[in-house]
Amino acid sequence: MPSLLKSVGNAENIYKCAAGKLGSLFASARRLNKMIGEDVISGDLMVMIIGGGNLFDGKYMENAYARGDARPTQRTVICTTDLGLYERKGTGEPKILLKPKVVLRDI
Repeated sequence: MPSLLKSVGNAENIYKCAAGKLGSLFASARRLNKMIGEDVISGDLMVMIIGGGNLFDGKYMENAYARGDARPTQRTVICTTDLGLYERKGTGEPKILLKPKVVLRDI
């Protein structure tokens, strides 16, 4: 995974603002794991945001205002509008569970 997870800008403030809501998100993830037969979370669930200035990559993020526009572009991310979620297990490649939605700069 590219350095998108590390270049989140002012991540500390985002975590502080979202901390109260993350508990219910993780509780839902635990219930889902139990329903599908994975009672134990074997990795760390992490919030995923994309910092402004990164180039859009559909593999790691979604355009919040796509409206069916699937054209590949080299557009720049302005900010994250919806948080994503990924799971980190050991030293392997993180698994994206929910892609963050981003706003793109129009050319």
